[in-house]
Amino acid sequence: MSEALKVNQTLETLGFSNNSLIGDDGLAAIAGVLGNCKLAAVDLQDCSITLTGAKFLATSLQTIKRKFGVFLDGNDITVEGARLILQSAVENKAAIGVWVGDDYKDDQKVAEMLSVLEGKRGE
Repeated sequence: MSEALKVNQTLETLGFSNNSLIGDDGLAAIAGVLGNCKLAAVDLQDCSITLTGAKFLATSLQTIKRKFGVFLDGNDITVEGARLILQSAVENKAAIGVWVGDDYKDDQKVAEMLSVLEGKRGE
């Protein structure tokens, strides 16, 4: 699938929600091509993603140069993973939206970065 995404010219949204088979390995494959494809959004809600997958995604978000959104609600990415992903999105010049779910919004640093991203989307 990652090879197909590299040459994709029309697919804008990829939805995997509620697919526990994706996990960290599937996210690693997807994350490896995000900087070189046309996708505008990936739905990875409830896909058994952990901190390991969050690290793959955080690295990949640094390569994206277009408007992009990723949905991660219902995964066990941990506060550390949420912070890594959000930090990458904040540092990126592109308008990147990240939805990590309510489980991590009580963390002050996560809340601050979500606020920064919300401001970037409004610019």
